[in-house]
Amino acid sequence: MKKKLAIVLASVAAIATIFTGCGKGKDISGHYVAQMASNEMFSPSEIEDLKQSGIYISDLALDTNIDFTDDNKFTMTFDTTPLNDGLNKVLDEKIDTIAEEVLNNQGIPTDQLTDEDGNKSELNFKKQN
Repeated sequence: MKKKLAIVLASVAAIATIFTGCGKGKDISGHYVAQMASNEMFSPSEIEDLKQSGIYISDLALDTNIDFTDDNKFTMTFDTTPLNDGLNKVLDEKIDTIAEEVLNNQGIPTDQLTDEDGNKSELNFKKQN
């Protein structure tokens, strides 16, 4: 993720340099928005691992806002709302699958889960407010 952010920042700096150059250049002041897709934030192997668990994150994105000012400065902000909403939806729908896979990867089969009285138990996570 840091590598992708560095590429985005370098691209912004390069574009600003090209258009402003030395002396009077084109006016690029204004508000610009770009989306960083999930395939740019996660490695292909991470995406594939999630797909095998029935978790699809291909629609998740991070909105990037860039504001160029008249004095050749810029600010960059990230709107994480769409990404957070998407991740919350995935977690709400797939938390049992995720927990089961984590337990199985730790060598704990879910068919051996019991409650405090020794009765067989099942995963059934519910969101707490």
